[in-house]
Amino acid sequence: MIRLGLIGIGNCGSQITDLAKEKKDIPGIVINTSEKDIDNVKNVTTFKIGDSRGAGKERKRAKEFVKQMIKQLLGQEKFKTHLDENDVIAVIASTGGGTGSGISVMITDLLSTMYPDKRFILVHVLPSLKESLASQQNTLEYLQEMVRLNIPYMSYDNGCKDKKSSNVMLREMNEEIVEDLAVIRGDYLISTPFTSIDEQDLTKILEVPGRLMVHRVFDIKEKDLENQDLEDMLINTIDNNDYMTEMEKDNIVKKMGVIENLSDKLANKIDSNIERFKDDLGHPIEGFEHIAIIKPGTPVKNRLIVISSGMSIPDGRVAKINERVQEILDELEKQKESSSLLNSISTDKLNSLRGDYRKESTIDEINIDEFFDKY
Repeated sequence: MIRLGLIGIGNCGSQITDLAKEKKDIPGIVINTSEKDIDNVKNVTTFKIGDSRGAGKERKRAKEFVKQMIKQLLGQEKFKTHLDENDVIAVIASTGGGTGSGISVMITDLLSTMYPDKRFILVHVLPSLKESLASQQNTLEYLQEMVRLNIPYMSYDNGCKDKKSSNVMLREMNEEIVEDLAVIRGDYLISTPFTSIDEQDLTKILEVPGRLMVHRVFDIKEKDLENQDLEDMLINTIDNNDYMTEMEKDNIVKKMGVIENLSDKLANKIDSNIERFKDDLGHPIEGFEHIAIIKPGTPVKNRLIVISSGMSIPDGRVAKINERVQEILDELEKQKESSSLLNSISTDKLNSLRGDYRKESTIDEINIDEFFDKY
C-alpha cells in the first residue's frame, strides 16, 4: 500500500475523512471554520480557522480566514507530521459550501509547492442541481480554480442520489468515496506470483493530472454470471452508478490499472485486457495489471477493479450547472419585473382624501421639563 493521508475541509470533507479513519484506518486531519461541525469529528485531529461560526457559503470569507491563519496552521506539529508521514495527500471537500469550496484548492496549491515530492489529489462532491444559486456559483468557481491548478482529482455528485432522503444520500455517498480511497491506497493489491501492480506503478497512475476514476465490482458470485459476464458487470459501472459524477465521453484515458482478485474458476471467465470495457471508457496510453487468484477457503471476496487517470473534466455536467444558474437568474429577473408595477402606482390622491388631522411637531420642539410641569 502507498502511504495515503487525507485532509478534510469543511463539513463534507470532515465527515468523509472521519469515516475513512473509522472504517479503513486511513490517517487524516480536518480543517474547518465551524465549531459545530468540528464537534461531530471523533477519529482524527481537527484544526479550526476563523471565528468558529463557519463561512456561511461565502468562499471569500473562508479565503480570508486562511490568509490570516495559514502560518499558524503550518506551524502546528500534528499538521506537519501528517504531511511528513504520507506520500500521497487527498484533499476532500464539497464544492457547494463556503469553507471546502473556498480553500481546498488554495491550500492544495500551497502545500504542493511546499512539498514538491508529495503527490496531491483533490476529491470533491458536487451539489445537486436542486440546490441553491450560491451552491452552483461556488461549484463553478471551485472547478475553475481546480482546472488551473492542473492536478489529479476525483469527482462525485450528490445529484446522483436526488431520490433518496438527505441522511441516506450523505451516508451512502461518504461510504462509496471511502471505498474508492481504499482502492487508490492499494488495499486490494494482494500478494500474487502473477502480474502485479507495485507501489511505484500505483503512484504513476495516481499522479497524472486530470480526472481519476475507480470502477469496481465487489463480492462477485458465480450465480451473478447467469445473465451477464464479468466484463459486462464492469461495463455497467460506467453509466449505472449512483455516486460518481457523469463522465465526459471522449475516450481519453492516460493510464489504467486493472486489479483482479478472483477465484481460479472466475479468473478463467474474463480476459484481463477488458477490451470491451476500454472501448466504452477509453484505451489508455499506459496500462498495468494485477492478477491475484483467490485460494479456496480464504476470506478474500471476488473483486474486479479498474483505476483510470488523466481523464477529461466532465464538461457535460459543468454545462448543466451553468444552465441551472441561468435558469435561476432568469426566474429572479421575472420576479423583479413582476414587482415593477409598484413603481407606476401613485397614492397621492388617496392621501388628500383621507386627510391628516395630526398636530405637526418634532421631538426638538418639545421642552420635556416644561411639558411635565402641568403634572
